Amino acid sequence: MDTMKIYLENIAYHIIAGFFRFLGYLPRGSARRISNIIGRIWFAADRRHRKVALQNLSLAFGGEKSHGQIRALARSAFSHLVCILFEIGWLSRISRRDFSKYFYIHGLYHLQAAYKKGQGILILTGHVGNWELMPLTAAMLGYPISAVYRPLDFKPLDRVLSISEDATAQSSTQRKTPCGPY
Repeated sequence: MDTMKIYLENIAYHIIAGFFRFLGYLPRGSARRISNIIGRIWFAADRRHRKVALQNLSLAFGGEKSHGQIRALARSAFSHLVCILFEIGWLSRISRRDFSKYFYIHGLYHLQAAYKKGQGILILTGHVGNWELMPLTAAMLGYPISAVYRPLDFKPLDRVLSISEDATAQSSTQRKTPCGPY
C-alpha cells in the first residue's frame, strides 16, 4: 500500500474515532431526535437504498402490512441505523457499574448457566440492529468473546470498530469472503 493511502486512511480513522467520541457525549434524547431527522433525510434522499428497503420489507410483510406501514417501517429503519452511531459512542463511555441501569438482557441466565459449564459457548447472530455493540456488551458482562466477521469495505471505519472491540480485550477474526448472504 502506498504511503499516501496509509496517511489518508489514518486521517480518516482519527476523524471517525473522534466523531464517535463526540456523538457519545450528546444526551440520549437529543441523539434520538437527531437520528430521526437524519434518518428521514437519508430515507428521502437515498433512492437506491430506499428502494431496496421497501422491496425487502414488501417481501417480508407484503401480505400483512399496508404500503404506508411498510414505508413507515423502512423510514424507521434508516433512523435506527443513524442511531447506532450515537449508541456506539455512548456505550463505549458507559461504565460496568452503570450498565445494568440502562440494559436488561432477556434470557441472560441461559448464557450464565452455559458459561459455568466451562466448555465454551457458540452464539450465532444475524446482522441485525446494532450487533456491532456485542463485544462491548460482553465485556460489560465480564464474558470473553471472539467474533468472525467480514471486514467493512471502508478500512478506517473497520479499524475504529475493531479497536472498540480490542479495548474490551476481545478478539475478532476477519473473513475475506462472506459466510453467507450480505
